[in-house]
Order: sequence, then C-alpha cells, then structure tokens
Amino acid sequence: NNGGYNQQYGQPNNGGYNQQYGQPNSGGYNQQYNQPYGQPYGMNQTPQADGKAIVSLVIGIIGLFTSPFLIGFVFGIIAIVLGNSSERTNGPTGVAKAGKIIGIIDIVLSIVILVVAILMAVVVGVASLGLGAFSF
Repeated sequence: NNGGYNQQYGQPNNGGYNQQYGQPNSGGYNQQYNQPYGQPYGMNQTPQADGKAIVSLVIGIIGLFTSPFLIGFVFGIIAIVLGNSSERTNGPTGVAKAGKIIGIIDIVLSIVILVVAILMAVVVGVASLGLGAFSF
C-alpha cells in the first residue's frame, strides 16, 4: 500500500495519511514531533520576557514605594515606556503587562498623594490665618 491511507502496524507508509505509531513517514501529513499536548502544530510558545520587561516591572515596584515622595511619578512613566518597548520587540508578555499596570498605579498614586498634600497645605494655611470655618 503506497497511498498511506489508514495504515496499520507493520505496513510501509509512503503517503503519511493517518500514520500509526512506529511507522516511517515520508509524506509529512499530520506529523507533529516535539509538540506539547494540546498545542496546535506550528504554534510557538508564549513569548518570554526580556530585560526591558523585567526592568519595567522592577522600576514599577520601586515606584510604588517612592510614590509618597512623588518620584514614583517618574518611575511610573519609565515603567510604562519600558513595558511598551518590550511588547513591541517581543510581543505581549505577562511581565511587560505587569510593569505597565504597576507604572500606571505609580502615576495615579503620586497624583493622589500630591492632591492630598496640596489640600492639607491649604487647610492648614487657612486655619493658621484664622479665616473661615477652619479657625480653631
């Protein structure tokens, strides 16, 4: 049988259709060597994080701790830029996405802390002047 259709054990297989285990395959149909279980043939694994993605995540985490000093805003921008750069180079990875998300959190947290600090300064300034309802 040279067509290769529905080959059984011990039969030569020149076409490669529905190849059984242990049979040589010269046609190449349905040939999936070294593929993970459930992985379609020819699909690549998820992209691995590169150095920019890792630095984006680390800078983002540092930015969380420095947000009260407002330098977290700068770290947040750097984390987002590096995360975007990594995704353009290697495709989307979880590490790059995490770095970008934490960078956004850094920026928002820095802005919130700045607004609260300004409001507190205004309240204390008004209270110290003895103006309005804030006088003690």
